[in-house]
Amino acid sequence: MYMLDYLTSTIRSTHIPTGISATLLLSYLDMPSNAPGLLGFVNNMLMSTYPPEPWNNIASMWLIHTATRVVDMCPIKRLCEVVGSLEDGLSVWVVDQHQVLTVEEYTFDVGGFRLYVSTN
Repeated sequence: MYMLDYLTSTIRSTHIPTGISATLLLSYLDMPSNAPGLLGFVNNMLMSTYPPEPWNNIASMWLIHTATRVVDMCPIKRLCEVVGSLEDGLSVWVVDQHQVLTVEEYTFDVGGFRLYVSTN
């Protein structure tokens, strides 16, 4: 818990945008499924950063890349737990209702989540 408190304090003091904040936090976790509160936070960030503002597009894509990395490195026995915690936020990006993603961004960064989330 000390590490999470330290990271939160650092983020707060440097005024890092929220998308980057979530990315930084996720990057320091070995087993993200052990932190359901943090995954909930990231889920909220995924939902609140779509559609991304032009000034926040890069940070939003970093958040998507980190979510991809978390799912990729997640132990199979915990995959349902992790994806379930991120499902609402990932779904918003997969649907891409505002069509803000380029074909390349969708194909390489977001499209793979179609396997895990409901888009109905």
